[in-house]
Amino acid sequence: MKHIQILFLILNVLIGVGIIYYSYIQQKTYKKPLLKNLMLYIICFNVLILVNLSYKYLLSNIFLDDFDKIPNYVTSILFLIIFFSEFGFVFYLIKTILNLANKKMPITLNYVAGSWGLLFTALSITGIFLYNNNSNIDFIFTVHKLWVFSIILVVFTALTALFFMRKKANQKQKEAIKRFLILFSMAFFLFAISQIDFYYLKIGITDYDPIILLIVNLTPFLWLQMSKTKLSFWANTNSISLSANLSKTIDKYNISDREEEVIKLVIEGKSNKEIEEELYISFNTVKNHIYNIYKKIGVKSRTQLINFFSNNTRIS
Repeated sequence: MKHIQILFLILNVLIGVGIIYYSYIQQKTYKKPLLKNLMLYIICFNVLILVNLSYKYLLSNIFLDDFDKIPNYVTSILFLIIFFSEFGFVFYLIKTILNLANKKMPITLNYVAGSWGLLFTALSITGIFLYNNNSNIDFIFTVHKLWVFSIILVVFTALTALFFMRKKANQKQKEAIKRFLILFSMAFFLFAISQIDFYYLKIGITDYDPIILLIVNLTPFLWLQMSKTKLSFWANTNSISLSANLSKTIDKYNISDREEEVIKLVIEGKSNKEIEEELYISFNTVKNHIYNIYKKIGVKSRTQLINFFSNNTRIS
């Protein structure tokens, strides 16, 4: 069973590398902060998988399933990497969720996250110090149990907040957010069940941890595949304002006042239907304006249009 787990973890790492590369390509294409944060989340989560693989391989093949033979410093290093990778993937998942909701990280939330991280860093270092002095791992075990359940609480709190914040998004964003909520809620539900089994139930669910980790690992890839046509409906930052430089660009390409209004709404992520309703013009007129804008600027898609004008904006 352990060799099968190791093989699944190796598969996890290989798939993780592919997903990291795929998310990097998406970030290069769309240039969105939410994709950058999602990519960093994926990297941190795969570091966690890599450490899990390293530990299982060492325990099974080097130390012959005798935990006491593992040098204390090796256990300490692995534990610290696990701690910081877990903190990293939660931090960047929260930033991704804020990007989806078109919100910036509040200063108060920064302080809370910092305090939370510092508290468990101090407890973890204390546990490692005690472990290296008396080889008693109980304190580290207790700290990590509290840490993991705080992670689960934070993740589900953030997903719940996104559920309520989605109401202010446009239709395309709402569709992508709905898929994000469904996929990530299911993935972290499995992750939570696995941790509850490891610490309390002990009915063997943790034997399938590599499969659960694979499901969680595939979640952002599945979301990107299902929602990539919606990604252009997020601005490159939470707020993009047209500046004097952009006005000069509009003059350069002989863009009319009405076309400028359409461009602003496209940058905000509005669909053709929403632009029609906001400007009180027909759907075909909206399509004609967008066609003329494409022709004047020399772009072929909404994504290219947004990226073109985003490069000529001042971030507010």
